[in-house]
Amino acid sequence: MATPPSTNARRAALARVLATHHALDRTSALARDPVRFARRYARREDREIAALVSALLAFGNVTTIANKLEELLVHRLGDRPALAAREWPRAALERALGSFVHRTFVGRDIAGLLFAAGAMQREHDGLYVPLAHAAQREGSLKPALVHWTRELRRAAFGDALSRSQRHLLPDPEAQSACKRLALLCRWIARPDDGVDLGLAAIAPRMLVVPLDVHVHRIARALALTERPTASWLAALEVTAALAELDAEDPVKFDFALCHTEIAKRFSPKD
Repeated sequence: MATPPSTNARRAALARVLATHHALDRTSALARDPVRFARRYARREDREIAALVSALLAFGNVTTIANKLEELLVHRLGDRPALAAREWPRAALERALGSFVHRTFVGRDIAGLLFAAGAMQREHDGLYVPLAHAAQREGSLKPALVHWTRELRRAAFGDALSRSQRHLLPDPEAQSACKRLALLCRWIARPDDGVDLGLAAIAPRMLVVPLDVHVHRIARALALTERPTASWLAALEVTAALAELDAEDPVKFDFALCHTEIAKRFSPKD
């Protein structure tokens, strides 16, 4: 079993996180981040839809993700993604996206997801209103995400999901970190600060750090977690460590963590 880092090492690591957060060039970092696609839109409903697909398609090479989001949101859905999601028939969405492919994700499945998201947005006057209500009722993020994603999955794909559909909209009840869903929640729950969007009434203290392989490597180098895999439990540990810097908004440090080479430059032993 690994020896836990000393209190001094932990404090030094958190100080470096804080310093990196303040020193980050947010403008250049935002230019590489998929949240920029949602920030293009002025209307709240367009930002909601663009945020959903931008987060869920944030899988793979950064340049490829950007190219695919450009293709999807600009060239296939036009300049009003919410209009397409809310008003186009499912068949029209499937025709528009029929040949679209990104990694394991195919256009027909994304069309179903958009159709379900548009219906939820119409019914609740906001795509993330049911998620916010569930978070307030449950008092934590994970059970709220389970409720919301299952409702959206059922409307999008029915009861028998393919492997690709399960990957496109994952089930948070599993043990994985659900990085893309956690990222979406960061975008919509944190206030609009020039990066995040402030689209949902979810308390930032409920958020969980979006943990992928890159951020997990950085977090381990900083002794924010010692878990060997990027699991949900590891994400909770990283979030708890960052809460020592800001208990009400620990995930605000995620943007700096995912846009830094901090792990190459130092470790807690420095």
